[in-house]
Amino acid sequence: MSGEIEDWKAGRLEGWTSGINAHPSGKAGLTLVEVMLAIVILGIGAGTLMTATARCMAVATKSKHYSRAHRLIMQVGAENPLTRGDIDDGTESGRFDDGYSWEREIIENEEEDREGLYTVRTRVSWSARGRESYEEVTSYLYIPPEDKNKAVPDRKTRSASSSRKSSGSTSGSGGSTP
Repeated sequence: MSGEIEDWKAGRLEGWTSGINAHPSGKAGLTLVEVMLAIVILGIGAGTLMTATARCMAVATKSKHYSRAHRLIMQVGAENPLTRGDIDDGTESGRFDDGYSWEREIIENEEEDREGLYTVRTRVSWSARGRESYEEVTSYLYIPPEDKNKAVPDRKTRSASSSRKSSGSTSGSGGSTP
């Protein structure tokens, strides 16, 4: 028996080789289990890569919609400017040719101690994959009561494009509705 152990240590035992892929027949290669494991690992990697690519494309498309909506908000302001004579509480709206629609709401702030302070909320909406989304800008417009028929008003604008949650308030948040 000690001779066989010595032969085995020396690698002289017939039919056996030393190494990671040692097979009794002496042929080097991969077993079926090793090949199946490699295929499973490649499949998981490919699936993860496909998922990441699809998410990147969805984010890029969503960004394109919000960017387009913000440009359209600026276009609404340029095509339908607010002048001192046009300031009345109410809502006006319209549609663009490419499936976007807009709405502008003017509200006089009665909670403030200043008469002539208006909140102007402009929203551009669109539908993507059956889901309504929007971008909204809220502006505050102050027209002193004694100067309502004079020059162009001071205007401060606040836009919140970073928060995309549906809030329903006039805080300037854009978002999606289910």
